[in-house]
Amino acid sequence: MLGFALPMYIIGAFQACIAIGLLLPAPFNEPAVQFCLLSKSSNGRTAIITLTGFMVFMLLAPLWDLYRLHVYAEAAQGGGSASLERRETEATANLNAVMSGSSIVTTFILRKLGVVLHENSVLQGKSKAT
Repeated sequence: MLGFALPMYIIGAFQACIAIGLLLPAPFNEPAVQFCLLSKSSNGRTAIITLTGFMVFMLLAPLWDLYRLHVYAEAAQGGGSASLERRETEATANLNAVMSGSSIVTTFILRKLGVVLHENSVLQGKSKAT
């Protein structure tokens, strides 16, 4: 289980660092805001699309496992161990699907939040200048 979930843990920790950086007060959140603005450049957009593609692939794998578990259900279960193994596999696939899906959603939310915070600071700078 850890082999599949380890990249999701790493991506989640990175997203948590960016989210904490974005929630800091105005002068201290600038590095996180600038990092989110980097994702709007052509190279940053390519990196985000590649990362999102990887996360979609990581989402499809547990969804396929869940589909396979439900379609090809065991006709005759030989005992409690087969049922326990099936439940454990299903729980693992559900966890991995939730982790992958939430990472995809969090990526887009953090990008938009960073852009909105940047636009807000630009507008505040213009209003102070006038």
